[in-house]
Amino acid sequence: TGAVIMLTDITAGPLPHMGRGKFHVNNGELLPLVGFSAVHDRVELRTFDSFSNDFEIADLADGKTVFSKRLAANTAKFKGLGAMDKKGLIAWNLTQWRKLAKPVRTEPFRERGFFSIRCKRHPWQVSYLVVFPNPYITLPSVQHRRWGTFRMSKVPAGTWTLEAWHPKLQAVQRTRKITVTADETLEFSIAFRPPAEAGAP
Repeated sequence: TGAVIMLTDITAGPLPHMGRGKFHVNNGELLPLVGFSAVHDRVELRTFDSFSNDFEIADLADGKTVFSKRLAANTAKFKGLGAMDKKGLIAWNLTQWRKLAKPVRTEPFRERGFFSIRCKRHPWQVSYLVVFPNPYITLPSVQHRRWGTFRMSKVPAGTWTLEAWHPKLQAVQRTRKITVTADETLEFSIAFRPPAEAGAP
């Protein structure tokens, strides 16, 4: 769905590790649509396709380009079962791993923010990056029975500011205060305005 929820004011206490933000091109598509990374960390970009990319990362707040880099085409050609005998297949694919295009990494992001990631050569390849100072940030589930639902665990007890964000839609209530108590499950709904009402991102 592209929506993100985050707790913006947790700055102390034990903070679980947040993995590095990673984006990749596969079959002409830049994935994931929305990803996130920690403040002071780098973001990794790579391609599995046989064409090069010119990536540009821009701050959505002012449109300023913060990173621009060409990514070489991938030349590895993996084969599946049936292409050759099993021993030869393993040997072939091991050699191809060495030909995978090396990923590129940005400089560390110094502040939180919302960014677009675009390929200047392939305008349909667009993703979004949220740089955030704590790991209390999550995307909705894509599982069929839980599609569009959020789950955030191990939130410390207290009253926090929850922010909802979407790259193209506006939340009806972008921020709200929530109070979490020990051993409690808190449930609530988040609504976004339809595209005609939301206007430009």
